[in-house]
Parts: sequence; structure tokens; C-alpha cells
Amino acid sequence: MDILQIEENNLIKFSLYENNSATYYSGEKEIIIAVKGGQGGLTINGDSYKIMNGEYFLISKNIVFTLTNINKEELTFTLRAKKPLYNI
Repeated sequence: MDILQIEENNLIKFSLYENNSATYYSGEKEIIIAVKGGQGGLTINGDSYKIMNGEYFLISKNIVFTLTNINKEELTFTLRAKKPLYNI
């Protein structure tokens, strides 16, 4: 996973490339993630969901989740969190 930029208002932009995934722990905060391009998967507590460009989702506190790119196209996100995520 590449972290592309940290902006004002606690925004982080990042991308996942073909067949890559990243697993995080949200910690003591909720996280809002916006899919900005491509499509992929989101796995939370063993349940998997398809995600695609234009969708938004909320990750609750104390959740381990995995984002996966399932296509050749780059999967891009904007994430809003008040504290850093724990990459595990």
C-alpha cells in the first residue's frame, strides 16, 4: 500500500494496486472511507463486501478490516480519521 498524501481535516489519500490488500485496526475512533476509483473488496469480521468507485462506508471503533484490490485498475480511497490507523 502506498500512502499518497496527508491533507488538512485529517484526510489521507491512498491506493492499492492489482492483487494487493492492506489490513488495519481502527482503534478508538470511527473511520470514514470514500472509494475514489476502481473496485475491490472490504472484509470485516469474516464478512466480505464488494466496493466500488463512488461508495462511502463507516468503520466502527475497535474493528479489524481489510481492503483488497481485485482488478488491474488502481483502487483509490480517501480516508478521514482523527488519529493514525494501525496497519497490521
